[in-house]
Order: sequence, then C-alpha cells, then structure tokens
Amino acid sequence: MTTRRSRPSTSAEPARRPVYLKPAEVAERFHTTVGNLSQLRFQDRGPAYSKFGRSILYAEDDVYAWVERSRYVPAHD
Repeated sequence: MTTRRSRPSTSAEPARRPVYLKPAEVAERFHTTVGNLSQLRFQDRGPAYSKFGRSILYAEDDVYAWVERSRYVPAHD
C-alpha cells in the first residue's frame, strides 16, 4: 500500500516580493541627498544595496533596518 504525501498548506500568506527603491527615492524619503548615499556606500556605512551594472537599488526593508540600527537613544539622568 502506498501512502499519499500531503501537500503543503496553501492557506499561509503568500511570500511578499521586496520593494526596491532608487537612490533618489531613498534620499527623498529620508531627507538626505543622493551624494550622501553614495558616500555612505563608499564608506561601507549605509544600507545594504544591490548593483546592476551602474544602477543601484535598495530593498525597502534593508533601508528601514539600517535606520533602526542607526538609531541613537540618549541616556537620561
């Protein structure tokens, strides 16, 4: 007798495709400049990015994660 394999449940939420932003979109959203983002890339201090030829793209989730990692919480007396 053969046993039938059950299929994975399809009721789970479908995988969300990442949203990619151009440097100008990131700069506008976070009140900085494209030049500043370029310097951050050069200094290896900015958000993760993907490079396709000369084009730079930032995954929106990576940008928000970078902002959270860069957060400063001052000490209170």
